[in-house]
Amino acid sequence: MRECGECSLCCKMLRIEELDKPQGVWCPNFKKGTGCKIHDQEGYPPSCKVYRCVWLMHEEVPEHFRPDRVKAVIGSTTDGENMVVYSEYSDLRQTPVLFRDWLVEHILKFMHVIVVSGDKRTVFPKKGTSLTDNVQL
Repeated sequence: MRECGECSLCCKMLRIEELDKPQGVWCPNFKKGTGCKIHDQEGYPPSCKVYRCVWLMHEEVPEHFRPDRVKAVIGSTTDGENMVVYSEYSDLRQTPVLFRDWLVEHILKFMHVIVVSGDKRTVFPKKGTSLTDNVQL
């Protein structure tokens, strides 16, 4: 199984409800070069304990798509039916071409992709469907 290594982009891109930390802002417990200051200590948020990004959990996602390298954390909706890309880029066209092509070729065949960048949400429908189909966010 993969390990996070130097990547900690989830500490920025994800909302951490227990800490009232919004998306797109570094967690106050994150320290560059060392990671989380409270990892495995009292006060470590349960949502952080259980979270694993798609890159970490699925070896079929290419190694070079580690979140810190493509500036995007890949997750899924709570029902697991759709993929969510939490991107530092405001426009998906700014992401590395290979990453964008991989999303189109390998993911949109099976599920919708929701790109989250700040307050902006863009839904790319699964091939063969339309946005009029019910997409659970």
